[in-house]
Amino acid sequence: MIEEVLRDREVTRGLGDFLTYLDWQVYAILTFAYAVGVDFAAREGKGFTEMFSPEAFSFIAPERGDAGGLVHLHLLAGGLNGVAIEQGGRLWKHGLIKKWERYDPNGRAAWYVAKWPESSEYTTHR
Repeated sequence: MIEEVLRDREVTRGLGDFLTYLDWQVYAILTFAYAVGVDFAAREGKGFTEMFSPEAFSFIAPERGDAGGLVHLHLLAGGLNGVAIEQGGRLWKHGLIKKWERYDPNGRAAWYVAKWPESSEYTTHR
């Protein structure tokens, strides 16, 4: 059990470290107004990022929330234009945008989204 916890910590730390090398522009938390599964949520997150441009890429981490167990997405996005960076969250039609902010390379978002490596996905749309 202790070895599994330590291994999981190492995987999360390694994934978070890797994510810091990519040129992220936005960190977002996107919710759903209705119950969805993790796979559906991830597909919708990928489709959402694809809308911005062929150069857009993302790291999508679905999470089941503590309150009510509803799935929401933690998303890092890059390859966006200025309008998408500033106002792209307005295009999310499935629920609330809990967070849409410029990515801070000195912050912890890369490691936060890395907490769910088994359900996370890096996407590129080229």
